[in-house]
Amino acid sequence: MKRLLLLVILMLVIPAAAYAQSDVDVDYCDSSNPDKEQVIEACTALLELEPRNTNAYFTRAFVEAELGRYEDSIIDYSKVLFFTPRDSLAFNNRGYSFYRLENFLAAIRDYTAALDLDSTYAQARINRGYAYWANEQPELALADAEYLIATDQNAADGYYLRASLAQEAGDYLAAIEDYDRAIEIDPDWSSLYLGRGFAHWSLGDFATAAPDYYMWMELEASQVERLTASIAAEPFTLTMDGTTRFVLPIRVNAGDRLTIRAEALADTLDPALVLLDPSGTPILSDDDGGGGIAGLDAVIDGFRVSEDGLYRVVIGFAGGGDIGDVEVSVILQR
Repeated sequence: MKRLLLLVILMLVIPAAAYAQSDVDVDYCDSSNPDKEQVIEACTALLELEPRNTNAYFTRAFVEAELGRYEDSIIDYSKVLFFTPRDSLAFNNRGYSFYRLENFLAAIRDYTAALDLDSTYAQARINRGYAYWANEQPELALADAEYLIATDQNAADGYYLRASLAQEAGDYLAAIEDYDRAIEIDPDWSSLYLGRGFAHWSLGDFATAAPDYYMWMELEASQVERLTASIAAEPFTLTMDGTTRFVLPIRVNAGDRLTIRAEALADTLDPALVLLDPSGTPILSDDDGGGGIAGLDAVIDGFRVSEDGLYRVVIGFAGGGDIGDVEVSVILQR
């Protein structure tokens, strides 16, 4: 199952200041400006006036990375480092752009350079750990995670990385222990619930996984689309955008058998299912049990209902791609 690695660039806010006259208001060269194209235009104008202004290069590089223009970002961070070669933040952020271009060796070099300048730079260390992991060097990734945990017992990133590495190695119990600790530290981090849910699911504990998948969906997909029960009379298609979870009510009687299947219609989607009982408690879930195009379809197969009432099926995505169509079918055997 694919996992999203969420790397964080430390925010930099450049204070506004007055500069020489220009056709463009260079005061907009400020990373807090929501109009990112305007930021780039203003920084470019400022650099024409002050070609050694490292703040302008840094701000433009930061915004270029936000816009996904990683090659341009690398060029501008390199300018910063030409003028200020001991800027650990510039090394870290250029490493992020290399990472996003999947040039993991270059990313590792930059994160290492940042750490050589500041061994306490936790963000550079966790970023290097992710880069080592992506570069298929799990032992080195684990060493960075262990270092973070040893130096800061509240380093949720360190526990998350160590949990992810354990999970990839098939040690789901160790992964769950680290996810538990990370959730204690940062209970609003959605990826922790997805990771722990998948670990429980991998152990075949679909009931214990259910609350984690449901929490993941609540945190990650804040918009709710409530479906009508009649839609389930025949298979139907939902378009998932990564921000919406769908809730389908199903009225059942004790002893009924319920089967729900969510089939991705392209390999870019990873659906998940959570079943809520009449009280709204998550009681069952599935992630990748339904096979499908990429082996990522979800299915709850022949679940025997224990009590009469209105159950709800929550349909969301599980991190391995979040845009595309999914076909949902419901079979109720009385």
